[in-house]
Amino acid sequence: MSATATITTKTRNDVIAVPLQAIVEKQPEEGAKPANAPAAAADKPKPIKGVYYMEGNKVKFAAIETGITGESDIEILSGVSNGTEVITGPSKNLKTLKEGDTVKRKVFKPGENSNSNTK
Repeated sequence: MSATATITTKTRNDVIAVPLQAIVEKQPEEGAKPANAPAAAADKPKPIKGVYYMEGNKVKFAAIETGITGESDIEILSGVSNGTEVITGPSKNLKTLKEGDTVKRKVFKPGENSNSNTK
């Protein structure tokens, strides 16, 4: 015997959400720790969760606070506003982005996806 079930733990309406593949974690920059903070040898700075977004054709980074995670999207509680054009893509590509990089918008046709190699 087998069974299939869908379990919904929490839902919210009218929220800002982005695709999971838009979320990146980056290490805080050197010197980001306050001068009066105690320095411990095992104290590693906590990664900053955020998204890269487009401002014109330039890359910007916004630290975010997240909420509910779905199958393919994640709720954004703070850090970006409705209508912000976030950058998505393979994690290895997002990790190479830096603020100020120039990017070009790729618009997919209906039925085409980011994994497609067709031109």
